[in-house]
Amino acid sequence: MPYKDPKKQREAVKRWRLNHPEKMREIEKAYRLANREKLNAQQKMRYHNNIENVREQQRKWYADNREKRRAQAKVSRQRRRESNRIVNSETGDYRKAMIYGISKIEVAKLYEAHNFRCAICQKEATIDRSGKKRLGLYIDHDHTTGQLRGLLCNRCNLGISYFKECIDLFYRAIEYLGKYSSGWASEMPKGLREICERQAAVDKEARDNALYS
Repeated sequence: MPYKDPKKQREAVKRWRLNHPEKMREIEKAYRLANREKLNAQQKMRYHNNIENVREQQRKWYADNREKRRAQAKVSRQRRRESNRIVNSETGDYRKAMIYGISKIEVAKLYEAHNFRCAICQKEATIDRSGKKRLGLYIDHDHTTGQLRGLLCNRCNLGISYFKECIDLFYRAIEYLGKYSSGWASEMPKGLREICERQAAVDKEARDNALYS
């Protein structure tokens, strides 16, 4: 019931506010949300009407609280960095998922299936700023069919591109390196060695035919 004495009324309201801080925060939050434009306009009006006083108060506060301000700025920078790390990492996964038409969960499973390593040179992915091991690997796909093939590091991915994704060129490159590398055949897996030897024989026969035709 309201008090007849305005002073007692104000004191009663003040006591209620002090005894119900959580409720007051909810009421104030709801009021700010419902009257955001009005409050913003009032704040701008007060600022422009007292701009010199506001700036003088700000300068004085900064001068009196320099260390506190630096500490607050440091905390703010750390929060922004952490937020950016998380957003960039999630955005990276989302972008990959959108490009290749798969979900972010499937992107994560692809990394796990490859043990977070390049499928060719076995280079391990590095940890990004959000703490997830995803940097340094790229999703490789067939440019003709669009089929996903696996994860490659930047160098291996570019290498395949430079060789025009042509298997014959890779065999020729192996044959070329073999001419100038001692013991290269013994270091190769048996199946690959046989394939390269067959390809070398085919290439030699093609060169001989071209020479004597």
